[in-house]
Amino acid sequence: IVDVALDSLVIQAIGTEDRVDSLVELLSAFGVVEMVRTGRVAMTRGRAQRGLNGQPTSAAVKANGRKMGI
Repeated sequence: IVDVALDSLVIQAIGTEDRVDSLVELLSAFGVVEMVRTGRVAMTRGRAQRGLNGQPTSAAVKANGRKMGI
């Protein structure tokens, strides 16, 4: 577990393709919002959401009342 909040969870899973596929299938019932299957990655933590231009989305600003940094 990389990050835990009341409304979100970020996990890191390392293993064979079959094991990761099984985990993804098990977690699908929880409504996976974002998933990356590759080498090095960067993902936002908690409620932070960014648009294509790298700026916080209006949802992220409204949720926190301020802009959130990475």
